[in-house]
Amino acid sequence: MLDALNDKETVHARAQSLGIPVPRQYDGVPPERYPVVIKPHCGESFGLTASQRYRICRTKDELRAAFHHFKALTNEDPIVQEYLPGAAYGCSVLAKDGAVYRSLCHRRVREYPVSGGPSSCCESVSRSDLLAFSEALVRETGFSGVAMFEFKCAADGSPRLLEVNPRVWGTFPLTRAAKTDFAYSWFCLAANLPLPEEVPAQHVKMAYYPADFAAGLGYLKAGQPGRFFAAAADFLNPRVKNGIADPKDPAPARVYFRNLFHRGGHK
Repeated sequence: MLDALNDKETVHARAQSLGIPVPRQYDGVPPERYPVVIKPHCGESFGLTASQRYRICRTKDELRAAFHHFKALTNEDPIVQEYLPGAAYGCSVLAKDGAVYRSLCHRRVREYPVSGGPSSCCESVSRSDLLAFSEALVRETGFSGVAMFEFKCAADGSPRLLEVNPRVWGTFPLTRAAKTDFAYSWFCLAANLPLPEEVPAQHVKMAYYPADFAAGLGYLKAGQPGRFFAAAADFLNPRVKNGIADPKDPAPARVYFRNLFHRGGHK
């Protein structure tokens, strides 16, 4: 089950069969319209970081180079899809035997690298359409566990399912910041204990520092000063939650920064 949800090609085909909108796929044939996105079936299997699991190609030469790069790495043809210029969303679920018991949707506010990477800032949102698409795939696969369904919007704002992360995902701390009981409910389902009464998620914005600092500078260099100043304003806003540091549980932040400085000292 995990392999099926990790494989982007399998997810794409299953979503199509269920009527879930997905990006147009080119089956390896160079398209006439650029940019396009190229990615392996499961980049995580090869130890790739989030930003290394795809490339945005704006020319035939870039497409050819990316195609050969991923094929040499994975020994199979990568996936070529249309590039979607709209907003990015996620729908996080907690499920057991194909039924969803908890969910939380979020919008990606900023990302790093700014050319396309993981969230450096996100906010909880209400999106019943994304939840319905996610529930359909959970039900069809009989999935149990936690997963995050990634969506990207077309130019007209309509969402497309990109992939599924059937594991703890990078924005999981948002489930805590939004005052949900995701983690405790996961424990209850695993231990066959009664679930607590569900509490609606609060609307909250959350940033990851120092990644959001880097994102702000990246937007400034890319000629988007408004997004730089928005990142600076969020840093000064006490209502924006920190996705790394939690005064009640400081150990993860200590480990994060120790690893960050360790990597920086061995480049």
